[in-house]
Amino acid sequence: MKNLLMLALMTLVWGCSDNPSGGDVGLQPDKNPLVDTGGPTPDKGPPSEQGPTTDKGPAGDKGNLTCDPSFGQAQACGGAVVGKWKYTAGCVADAAFDDLKTDCPGVQISGVAYNVGTNNTVTFVAGGSFTRVFTGSIVGKAAFGQACTKLGCTALQAAVKLAVAVKYPGSTIQCTANTASGCDCDVDLKVSTFAAGTYTTSSGVLTAKVVSVDHPYYYCIQGTRLVYHGTPQNTNDHNVTYVLELVP
Repeated sequence: MKNLLMLALMTLVWGCSDNPSGGDVGLQPDKNPLVDTGGPTPDKGPPSEQGPTTDKGPAGDKGNLTCDPSFGQAQACGGAVVGKWKYTAGCVADAAFDDLKTDCPGVQISGVAYNVGTNNTVTFVAGGSFTRVFTGSIVGKAAFGQACTKLGCTALQAAVKLAVAVKYPGSTIQCTANTASGCDCDVDLKVSTFAAGTYTTSSGVLTAKVVSVDHPYYYCIQGTRLVYHGTPQNTNDHNVTYVLELVP
């Protein structure tokens, strides 16, 4: 269970699994997911805009790109990425934790969200290089039934915490008994990342390369908003959608 939990939680974050040694995978947030609260993405607009605080437009609409966890090839309009971009939101479907069900088929996953910290940016240089700085957390709830909690909730909590401690230091796991004699666990993975590498763009796909490893993302720029999401080939980060705003 320990190894599975670690792999499942690691899968959620490409953009969140970067590290100073270059082990991250591109734009990420790798290991540093990302700050989505599960609600609509705040609309930060250009500095001169005092528009609505909530962005409700469909993905792809100019100036109204929501954080859609299903963002994919159909929405990948491409665009010129050169510049400095600030992360405003991230979102992910509950299915990102489905790997937990391999060892415990009855586990119920809910409330998975990508929380983005402040001053998180990625900068794309015209010459084809990029740098990324990110801090945040991935939160979610996992309800384990009796079949998976025979040793009790305290033991389960310790196992999950041990599984994520190396990759996500400072993370918190809190498991409590529920009325069905199982355990309800709140997971809060702390992530931080610094990554640098090179990138290329083609037909709505941005490929970030870190330590000779390619990490492809579908992306779309409309106005001052950038949205990107890992392609199915991006095994480290194919669950999260990121929303960024161009820094003036």
